[in-house]
Amino acid sequence: MRSRIVSFLLAAVISTGVALGQSPAKPLTVDPSLTRSMDQVLKDVSSIQSGMTRGELLRVFTGERGLYTRDGQQFVYRRCPDIKVIVNFHKPDDADVEWGNAPEEEWNGDVILSISKPFLESSAPE
Repeated sequence: MRSRIVSFLLAAVISTGVALGQSPAKPLTVDPSLTRSMDQVLKDVSSIQSGMTRGELLRVFTGERGLYTRDGQQFVYRRCPDIKVIVNFHKPDDADVEWGNAPEEEWNGDVILSISKPFLESSAPE
């Protein structure tokens, strides 16, 4: 008797799921070309670490337009502007007192304090 009730309840749950239009999950479709591209992106992005300089960062990324400070800025991946990171810098040991007021041309020696994980964000329209 008990097994009949369990069987009945199981059948009811399954039929309810089918009636509600739930379908089994579709199999994963992998795009090999996209996978290779993403592997390269992750390799490029992970090559930038705390302790490196802004100049080294700028080989892989470029500064995003908009407001920023010398201490922190959002950067976009050179190969795809929708892939971004936020980077914080600290003053190099040999920087002078006017570090914060120096022209941008002198910023390449700034040291990366932290870099975020890459994230996707649509680029601002031009």
